[in-house]
Amino acid sequence: MIDVLADDRWLGRHGIGRFADEVFGRLRSVRFLYNLREVFHPLDFWLTGRAVRKAKPDVFFSPGFNALADAGVPTVFTIHDLIHLDVPAEGSFLKRLYYEKLVRKAGDRAAKVVTVSEFSKRRILEWSGWDDDKVVVVHNGVSGVFMESGEKHKPGYAYFLYVGSHKPHKNLERTIEAFSESGLARDFKFLVNGEATDGERRVIRTRELGEAVEYFETLDDQELARYYRGAKALVMPSLYEGFGLPAVEAMACGTPVLVSRGGALEEVTDGAGVLVDAEDVKAIAEGMVKLAEDEGLCKDLRNRGMQVAGRYDWGHTAEVIDRVLHEAAGVRY
Repeated sequence: MIDVLADDRWLGRHGIGRFADEVFGRLRSVRFLYNLREVFHPLDFWLTGRAVRKAKPDVFFSPGFNALADAGVPTVFTIHDLIHLDVPAEGSFLKRLYYEKLVRKAGDRAAKVVTVSEFSKRRILEWSGWDDDKVVVVHNGVSGVFMESGEKHKPGYAYFLYVGSHKPHKNLERTIEAFSESGLARDFKFLVNGEATDGERRVIRTRELGEAVEYFETLDDQELARYYRGAKALVMPSLYEGFGLPAVEAMACGTPVLVSRGGALEEVTDGAGVLVDAEDVKAIAEGMVKLAEDEGLCKDLRNRGMQVAGRYDWGHTAEVIDRVLHEAAGVRY
């Protein structure tokens, strides 16, 4: 059994945090570098490299994209996507510099880089110039709580659902415009997790949607599964995703999904979702109307969605990563 040292600072209520928690809990042997006592530092590239060198593990694993200087041991780190490079609204000169000067350098030296979709792998290889076998696709999984059987959220009205952050690539302002354009606000509400941005409030006010768009606080997994099951559909026409975990969780709960055409969302839903042009308000609106009116389509999507979601298993994700870590350490798995 190898001694795996992992960067636990990625744990938290976000996408990479779920990935870290699910994988760490399944690795056969893992100890933590910081035990959540530290936060990321501007000099993290060198400080973490020094800390790993001092700890002397067989291999170091990071579930996130924090690069580190030569640590004296094999390293494996994770690049979930290249949003900071590919989406101008979420990039900056410093972020681009970090990727170009530090992440690329760390990847050159790493034993392996793992990612969560074939889409992300293609982009990483295009950007980095690394050999194909440098980057390993491990996918995300679906936690056991997300299943068709169980209680549904029943607020007394029908609703479409959005789950995720409110960053620009999530395309929420355009999605709210589409909900208005669809005319469905007469019969449905659009439930959105988190707090409205100024831009979203402006769209709601301009479109006179009033209480048709309702925001709710972040939920624990049990409650979130209830919201998925009770929804007419999950609406997630993102401009960019590295995977799109809410779409797979919703499908596992038997809920139809509307997602953007092209990229990781089309890949991971694999024919089990309504595909739309994420930049076309009319197309998003028409997709929502289809889901509202065509029960035959919804039934088909539910069945296909649960089959597709069944492919994504955190146990398999952790097993692939464990195998990669053993290979990096030079030990037979």
